Amino acid sequence: MDISRRELLILPAAAALANSVSTSPLRDTHAMQAVPWSRKVRRVGQLNMTEHDPAVLDVEAWADYWASLKVDVVLVSVTGILAFYQTKVPFHRKGKYLGDRDFDPDP
Repeated sequence: MDISRRELLILPAAAALANSVSTSPLRDTHAMQAVPWSRKVRRVGQLNMTEHDPAVLDVEAWADYWASLKVDVVLVSVTGILAFYQTKVPFHRKGKYLGDRDFDPDP
């Protein structure tokens, strides 16, 4: 299976979206299966988390923003040199605003 880097990045979000969308019995499911989901995505949003976001991020406001733009997929980047969770991995620094919890937008 050949997959581009772009398709690889949207796989997790698209899989979650596909599981949450119900199919209508009025749709032609055979015709819809002919086109891969990755070819239907037209708008992608991306949010890069910062160290301070666990303390101040307004998740509801961002959800409203992405909904207003009618994006098909939202990528939230929480990877890199900073951990947004409790970690014991050597040299993987935990965000100083986490305290003793994982990132939770509604503590």
